[in-house]
Amino acid sequence: MNDPVTIEARQQGGYRVRAQSPDGPIDSVLLLDGAGDLTGGLLGDDEATARATAEFLLSHQDPADLPATIEIDEVLAAYPDAAREILALRGR
Repeated sequence: MNDPVTIEARQQGGYRVRAQSPDGPIDSVLLLDGAGDLTGGLLGDDEATARATAEFLLSHQDPADLPATIEIDEVLAAYPDAAREILALRGR
């Protein structure tokens, strides 16, 4: 079975996220710069956090609804338990 989400490192703290929607693949750029500071060191700007963040977002919304650029501070502001849930997904 193919992985429904692919993550590709871009620049420091930036990742290309590709997810499958009914209409085809959706690409977004996930920016994790500052994740450690924003979460008291719980999350980093690494690939495991990028994958867990993408999985978290896709558990809350359709891939077609993902914005072109996703910033970690906006994710944390929109979902109060995001840091804890992303950390749990990282640990799987």
